[in-house]
Amino acid sequence: MIRNPGSINKVHTPIVDGILWVTAVHMIVCGVIFLLWRIEGNNARIDLFFQYQGSLFFVLCAAAELLLAWTSFRQFSRGEPMYTAWLFIVLASLYRFIGYIFSQILCTESYLNPVYILWGARNAAYYQACKQFGLILGGPLSMAILAVGLFRVVKMLRRLRILTRLRPMDILLISAVIAFTLRQIYEIAKEIVGLYAPYDLYKILAWPSDLLLCVLLLEAILIRRSAVQTGWGLLAKSWGAFSVGILFTSLGDIGLWATTNHNYIPWPYSSLTWFIWFLASAAYALGPAYQVEACRHAYREAKAISIGPSTPASAPE
Repeated sequence: MIRNPGSINKVHTPIVDGILWVTAVHMIVCGVIFLLWRIEGNNARIDLFFQYQGSLFFVLCAAAELLLAWTSFRQFSRGEPMYTAWLFIVLASLYRFIGYIFSQILCTESYLNPVYILWGARNAAYYQACKQFGLILGGPLSMAILAVGLFRVVKMLRRLRILTRLRPMDILLISAVIAFTLRQIYEIAKEIVGLYAPYDLYKILAWPSDLLLCVLLLEAILIRRSAVQTGWGLLAKSWGAFSVGILFTSLGDIGLWATTNHNYIPWPYSSLTWFIWFLASAAYALGPAYQVEACRHAYREAKAISIGPSTPASAPE
């Protein structure tokens, strides 16, 4: 009988390893660039880094996430419990990818931007509109769609009676994010009182972001805990990667709030929060990567068993 995907101690995962290695190299370059910037005090090098390598990393991670999510989605047939869940995850990945195209490429005067290459520099309002549109598309809109997909998984686990309870550490982590969200709601409420026309539509659309992150973190941790209890090694890592991506996104939001809005973290230490977003992007790509590896591992075992004694096989959900 095929064991649960990932239950074997050593499983070859080239896709996951590739993402981890690229991320590790990228973060080492980040560290070198950051140290050179602090030693020399020259902004040109770090500006160039974020404009080219940083932007490419975001876009390539989102592209890998989209491709792997689509591959995961294709493993399920219409009518299967995970079919609809992965459809929403694919849509969330698509929105994140398009969002990065706008917020990292089209809003800059760089040679990665085809608009800049073909028609030259645009005015500041154009770049600002591209950036805000990308942040909304890849932010709250993508998160809302992902929340629907994860909710479908939670419902399935509950129906199968394998949905586990949160552990004390999970509750502590989620409570910290909820506390920050409540603080954000308080500040938004104060802002609404003094809000006058013309209204900033993009700012209003971004308000639900932290609340959505709370929902996503709760869903992802519940799914991961349930997967761990059932012994789904690689699948547990898949949902764990989603949890890490959501957590890093929350930390990035907290970093923006603590540095931009309130200056709680003094300069230059506040600049370290810039690099959290790279880890979040890599974690989101690892989510579907582990799912694909779980399917590949299950198919390899099924193929190996098919040439041996006839035994019933179980495919991963």
